[in-house]
Amino acid sequence: MYLKNQNFARKEDIMKIIWIAFLSLLTVACANDKVQTSSSAKNNTTEKTEKTPDLSGIPEFDIDFPESDYKIITTQNTVAQAGDAVITNWILQGKDENGPFLYYVAHNELSVALKTQTENNPDALNTAFEAAIRGSADKLGAADYTFKEIKLDNYPGMESVCNVFNGEGMLKSRVYKIDDSFIMVSAGGRQIDTTSVNAFLNSFQLKK
Repeated sequence: MYLKNQNFARKEDIMKIIWIAFLSLLTVACANDKVQTSSSAKNNTTEKTEKTPDLSGIPEFDIDFPESDYKIITTQNTVAQAGDAVITNWILQGKDENGPFLYYVAHNELSVALKTQTENNPDALNTAFEAAIRGSADKLGAADYTFKEIKLDNYPGMESVCNVFNGEGMLKSRVYKIDDSFIMVSAGGRQIDTTSVNAFLNSFQLKK
């Protein structure tokens, strides 16, 4: 009984840490067409916040944002409630004839405690994945989640689809554990074209 309760407490701790960290995802407006990350060079197609985000230590990746009149905004925040986790976001959000839409990538370096809890523990890792997805989607009134395990190259991950905007829209997310980081790629909106959503998610690739 003690071990069962202890495991439950650990699961709740994981959910809380990740959920708080990813609640900061959907708080800014965005823009542009394409963004690349690099620890050695800044991308000049991305609008920066007042303090230029430090991209060192973030796995380098490529992704294609859809063409838009809006701009991609890069933000970086430290979340004290999540053990001073640093969340870096690349976000494109706006509104068209179908309603609001959102495309984003988020990076979260795992805390020492979370690394320990999820290392070689698939159940704990899946709990953390689910918490990360819910932490962002719940702000859009998400419901009717589906989850499935996925991989990117040899990195474990999880994919989720849920209804948002009172069932009038959808949000599709993929989150991966890449070394000591979580990277989430999500897209959705009200009456959004699923072809655009899938193209965005499928364009995410790690640089070799």
